[in-house]
Amino acid sequence: GERERVVRLSEKEKDMELRQLNREIALLKMKLGINTGDLYTYKGKISTLIKDYGIPFIIYDKLSYITACLASYVGISLSGINAASLLASYTSVQVDPAIGTVGLALATTELIEPLRFFIIISTTKSIVDYFYPVKY
Repeated sequence: GERERVVRLSEKEKDMELRQLNREIALLKMKLGINTGDLYTYKGKISTLIKDYGIPFIIYDKLSYITACLASYVGISLSGINAASLLASYTSVQVDPAIGTVGLALATTELIEPLRFFIIISTTKSIVDYFYPVKY
């Protein structure tokens, strides 16, 4: 059967066959996306990206989120913005300055989330392919 045929192949022949099969799979995935309409909608493109890249996509997304949070926190801390007094000017709630800075950093990160996520979607394929090259 197929297993016996594959066992008899040399490493170079296996690699060539694998590359050919990967090209055919990629073409079929593209045709599926065209037929289902997934390649024409933003939601479909994200869904396809998650299906194709799975765990590496999630890791890349979460690392970028954490980086954005830390960058916001450092930026707010270095700029000397007092988040507690900023919050006090809008409400009567008293907040610990350290907690206020963390809260402001999280709020800032959420405000830039659409831009960050757009960048993640735009760069995921190249970043993941760099670390996990596809054989074809």
